[in-house]
Amino acid sequence: MPESGLLRSTERHRCLPRPTISRTVLFLVWLTVSGAACTSSTEPPGPPAIEGTYATTITNDDGVRAGLTRFLSSYPKVIDVNTGHWTLTIEGGRVTMVQTTSQSAGDEPWLATYTVSGDRVTFVKPDGATGYSERTFRWRADQRQLILQIVAVDPPEPLIKAIMDMVFGSHPWRRVSPPQSPGLP
Repeated sequence: MPESGLLRSTERHRCLPRPTISRTVLFLVWLTVSGAACTSSTEPPGPPAIEGTYATTITNDDGVRAGLTRFLSSYPKVIDVNTGHWTLTIEGGRVTMVQTTSQSAGDEPWLATYTVSGDRVTFVKPDGATGYSERTFRWRADQRQLILQIVAVDPPEPLIKAIMDMVFGSHPWRRVSPPQSPGLP
């Protein structure tokens, strides 16, 4: 009699469905092993969408709107020296900005490196006084233009923040040259 009880128990287990590994479990294992779960890039392959060459023209009125008039007593030419035609190239981790003006203030190009994190781009410029300076912007780009909005300046200086607002944020930057590789929406 004990044998038949054992047989019934074994038969009962044979009737149960075999354990199977679902596709979901296999996918989760693959994500963990491959490291794909650790990456969260929304950038398409190729250069970041921000890359390209852009141009804009900055006027005295832009300086007034950016609040630079409060600095005129200490820096009487702060608005004038930041007006003119600006060309901004963002490519391959480097930023180059050139100012063309009748004031001949833009002799040297402004050089920096950049990093992108989501909708933020940070320009890091070597600086003799502090070792570096950072300008962080919220950005949006498409095939026609780049829009930059100043978020932070480090070291924090109200004058520099106002100049950045004037130069980078007064107008959308018109795209004059795409990046070397496609990657734009």
